[in-house]
Amino acid sequence: MKTAGWSTCRVAGQVDRSECAVRNCWEQWTREDTHARKTGYGGTRKTTRREDRKIVRKAFVDPTVTRSTIRADEQLKRQISSCHYVHDLELAVQDLWAHLPQDNIRCLINSMPDSVAACIAAGCGPTRY
Repeated sequence: MKTAGWSTCRVAGQVDRSECAVRNCWEQWTREDTHARKTGYGGTRKTTRREDRKIVRKAFVDPTVTRSTIRADEQLKRQISSCHYVHDLELAVQDLWAHLPQDNIRCLINSMPDSVAACIAAGCGPTRY
């Protein structure tokens, strides 16, 4: 984005999202080093092409969602589909939570003040969070 000369304002206008959402997405993307993919054969990928498509689709629906949240959600869906009893479901959720990277948890916690502020400002009306 930056090397192509695009500003956060321009990207936000293109995808109809706030500059803050674009900036947060960009910061997480660079922090998680997903931009370091190699091109050509044998390239290093953090996500599959299928996961990339899901991330883009979900990001348009909810601009506050992060790649890590989407991946955790997909992993949970795979684990839940094999659960036939409530106890199995409880164990699957606990296992996923126990293996969730601390960075993901920290990002969720850090996003809470913005979410609460948006809800208060909207006066219980709709928000982007």
